[in-house]
Amino acid sequence: MTDRPRSPWRCAASLLGAVLLLVVIGVALVFPWIERDRRYTQEIQRLTDQVERYRRMAATLPGLQATQGKVADDPAIGSFYLAGQTANLAAADLQNRLKQMVEGSGGTLVSAQLLPAHEQGGSQMVSVSLRLNCTTEALFDILYKIENARPLLFVDTLSVREQRRRSARPARQTQPEEAIRDLSVRLDVFGYLRGTGS
Repeated sequence: MTDRPRSPWRCAASLLGAVLLLVVIGVALVFPWIERDRRYTQEIQRLTDQVERYRRMAATLPGLQATQGKVADDPAIGSFYLAGQTANLAAADLQNRLKQMVEGSGGTLVSAQLLPAHEQGGSQMVSVSLRLNCTTEALFDILYKIENARPLLFVDTLSVREQRRRSARPARQTQPEEAIRDLSVRLDVFGYLRGTGS
């Protein structure tokens, strides 16, 4: 057995293959680390930007608190809130106002129920649930009055159903009975009672 000398091309190809194998292994090991480092860098940058935004927002807090104090002390703002020492007194006043609006528009109040008051944004939300019967025109008038009321009132829930009522005509007329359309309306109206802190 004699050893044949290897050709320089074969040695170069083997060396090149070994180098390529090392490069592939290196890339396979290093690339995920580089990618993870890039993602971490991006996340750090995003969080740094977010902290900076929060710092800028926090810097505006004293000015906002001063403005809030001025608004809370403004007597003109008080006209937007319900009057009353307690939520129950304010709800009773609201119920009377709504009754006057309904009857003044030609509607009939079937029932009114005070809903529990709850805290919202430093004020108490006072609600009344109404059931009434009225015509379409009267409903438009009632909603208009609620929308333009002072203190500010808001309709939370509105449910309208048509009721047909037949009016009998005298027997001597041959025309069919005339249908009079009434609406059965359920609506929840709320306003705000100024909080003790404002």
